Amino acid sequence: MPTIFELFGFPLHDRSEIADKTRRSAFCPFMEDRCDGGGNRNQTKIHINDKDLALAQCFNKEINTVIPGICSITAGEDTWVVCPRRLFAAKNINNAIPVVNRAFQTHERDILLQTELPKDKDVGIWSEVYVKQQIEDAEINYHFDYIAVPLGYLTLRNFLQQFHLTKQQLNEELLNFAQNMKKRGYYPKGIKDVADLIIRLPEMEKPYIFEIMTASTSGSDTENETDIRSAFRNAILYKDHESPGINKRQVWGRMVTQLFAKTALAHSWGGQTLWIIQDELLRNIELTTLLKTNKI
Repeated sequence: MPTIFELFGFPLHDRSEIADKTRRSAFCPFMEDRCDGGGNRNQTKIHINDKDLALAQCFNKEINTVIPGICSITAGEDTWVVCPRRLFAAKNINNAIPVVNRAFQTHERDILLQTELPKDKDVGIWSEVYVKQQIEDAEINYHFDYIAVPLGYLTLRNFLQQFHLTKQQLNEELLNFAQNMKKRGYYPKGIKDVADLIIRLPEMEKPYIFEIMTASTSGSDTENETDIRSAFRNAILYKDHESPGINKRQVWGRMVTQLFAKTALAHSWGGQTLWIIQDELLRNIELTTLLKTNKI
């Protein structure tokens, strides 16, 4: 019988003060932000109200909706990661000032160190990147989990000059940029000419694409309370529960076409694609496909 192993970053049996505080705030410790269920669980959102006082008492008063924060599920003898934030989390929360993720896990640090990203520069990581482009007879229409590139420093004028603008176009762009910064309250004090403002921008010569693949769930049954919502509710109330099972075959079906396309795109752009997969899932893929990654 499959059961939930981790809720909001902590094993279900962990009833420590930090685990309780994290669950009550529906917080994800891996991305240091409110749990979003991995970005693909919005349809399971639960509305907290007085009709379910037992569940409402599990969360802080200001929380009126919660997405089931299920990180991993135990099925048989194995524990399967089902939330991509559990494997790698660098969610873009649209701040004007870049946010440093200080909750990096050891394996996330190891992943970054294995890339050829420079060690002496800041690295920017963008999440949920969509690219749509028509090139000759090929159409690119893909979503990337993360794109990582080094960050360089240069003046706004030098950046815009790369686009071979006329003097009038350059001045118009600088004026628009200055007005937008002032409107948003970001214009720095002491800068007389916005063209001399030193900004931090991505260096796109060698982009790194990070793709996260986790196990899928299956076997949801609302009547028997094995669906995501019911299993989550019972688990957080410390009741006996049965969670959805694991659908391993579906993952390979989803992954294989992307494996070729996104790897080829990164190669053509002078970059590299890194596939981040749990060891249990990779072993299962190798057993069912005869793929041997240690020979590649």
